[in-house]
Amino acid sequence: MAAGCGSSDNDAESTAATGGAATAASTTPPESSLSGTLKVAFPATAQPGWQRIIDDFEAANPDVKVNATFAPFASFFQLVSTQLQSGAGPDVIYTPPGASLPLSIQNMAADGRIQVLDDRPWAQDVPDELKDLVSRDGKVYGLVNGVFTGFLLTNDEKFAELGLEPPTTMDELLGMCKTIADAGLIPVAIGGGFPPDLSNLLSLLTANYVDGPDPEWIQRRNRDEVTFSDSEGWRTALQRIVDLKENGCFERGVSGASREAATAAFASGKALMYPVLQPQLPAVVAADPKFEWSVVPLPGDGPDTTYLAITVDPIISINSKSENPELAEAFLDFVATPEQSRIYNEVQHTIAPADFVENTFPELLAPLAEYLQPGGHNVITEPTFWKTPSTNGVLSTNLAGLLTGQKTVDEILAELDKTYGKQ
Repeated sequence: MAAGCGSSDNDAESTAATGGAATAASTTPPESSLSGTLKVAFPATAQPGWQRIIDDFEAANPDVKVNATFAPFASFFQLVSTQLQSGAGPDVIYTPPGASLPLSIQNMAADGRIQVLDDRPWAQDVPDELKDLVSRDGKVYGLVNGVFTGFLLTNDEKFAELGLEPPTTMDELLGMCKTIADAGLIPVAIGGGFPPDLSNLLSLLTANYVDGPDPEWIQRRNRDEVTFSDSEGWRTALQRIVDLKENGCFERGVSGASREAATAAFASGKALMYPVLQPQLPAVVAADPKFEWSVVPLPGDGPDTTYLAITVDPIISINSKSENPELAEAFLDFVATPEQSRIYNEVQHTIAPADFVENTFPELLAPLAEYLQPGGHNVITEPTFWKTPSTNGVLSTNLAGLLTGQKTVDEILAELDKTYGKQ
């Protein structure tokens, strides 16, 4: 359950001149018809991609100034919610899929806080695979501009030195941790002190143990036909975090480790594996690893029980109280063009929605092609279908307790059931 949706505090809050799939090109109004100031707000992990879009949009429209707020994911929702409540919110807003986070598209649409976009030229071309994620009651409220998955990064050179192969089963992963630790290395890097990293790790595990084997589980939970406590898949997914700790796969003091520290550990060669979501790749690349590395799925109990978690993100929407709705619509139309969509996703190391639908993936993801293609072992991440943000809150608050011993699997499952569907 990727509560963090790939965003992080691996950035600093800043304000600078500076979301839904379209497969057909759309047109931007003539330069002379666009002028004024547009306010946009995005999580800071997406700053490189959005800044490129903004630069191109301003270059195409010299009389337009785009003012962007890029805020850390941990503070983004509170910041923008406060702005919206005061009437000073951005014109264009990042709206996560589903209802699991503040400002999620389903919540914002239900409250009338974002604009219906059915009249935009790209809205009729949203692929069927993605349309439900940007729609409510048959109306389109958002533009998907990215799709991503999660996986293990592996240090190929260190694996070869130790005579190991990347794990294809969870037992193999757990079993090799002692060998790696005995070599003075960290088997698995993770930001254990940063709740989104643990939530993201859990999303990779629940793809293997819950959503992949039983894609309808969350729908049955929403109908109160099943519970978290009775789910062996959920129990196993949470237990795997405990197993990784108890088998020495994490570094000592992992419960206090930041995402920045985990990224540095992998990039420096001190850690052999690093479970990440695609939007974290720019930070890894920027850290400039001096070795060959690649991607593999985080394994389940075997190849037949290994799945990739797919997240449709970012989605962007227009504030229903925008001071400049015409300019906001022109910005979304610009983002929706195939050229700009692909530029954004190349910068962010994610997948353009049109490319995802057409089964065209970045070269880096070639080892995962059999999982990503239609009929492959992939599943849309469960938070998209959670009833309310409470589930995300429970996990963000409690997962670290599995590392410190302050929480048990049973306690977390019981709290998930107690709070599910409540605000």
